[in-house]
Amino acid sequence: MSISPSETASVAADYFDGKSARAHKVTLSLSGDALLVRGVGITRSEPLSALRVSEPMGAAPRLISFNDGALCEVRDHARFSALLARSGYADSLVVRLQQYWRAALVSVALTVAALVAGYVWGLPVLAEWIAFKVPESVLTQLGSGTLQVLDRAVLKPSELPTARQQALRSQFDRLVAPGGVKARHQI
Repeated sequence: MSISPSETASVAADYFDGKSARAHKVTLSLSGDALLVRGVGITRSEPLSALRVSEPMGAAPRLISFNDGALCEVRDHARFSALLARSGYADSLVVRLQQYWRAALVSVALTVAALVAGYVWGLPVLAEWIAFKVPESVLTQLGSGTLQVLDRAVLKPSELPTARQQALRSQFDRLVAPGGVKARHQI
């Protein structure tokens, strides 16, 4: 259904002055780049650029908020959109995209792709960067603290014979970390 320009000359709305809860029946029309609000005892003209217009949300009325706290509720979405279009006003790209299920599906797919890419590639890079920034003394302290907690809560004393324990210790003592640095460990 199309709406002719003559039908968009005015749109019915409810006006709330911001001082009481009483709704006033008004008509909205354009005069240049200003919105005209006319009703019984109400006449006001405001530049469209000074108003906040809510995005369409199903059958809920669209709201026009004025700087002084007043607002208008518009229930005729088609006529109001046509009136706004005549003024050159356009909803934001996000609002326009929300009207298409394919755009929503693409945004969900892009979000999932970004999360997967972050997990697969971003997280390892971030972890490596952080690992090289942590001082050796902090790593040593964390390691020994973790070992102490494990010794108290989870691990039991070794049941290996003393000779086997000594053989393992001597093998660990011969290990050399990359770069010729002797590994620090406690078995």
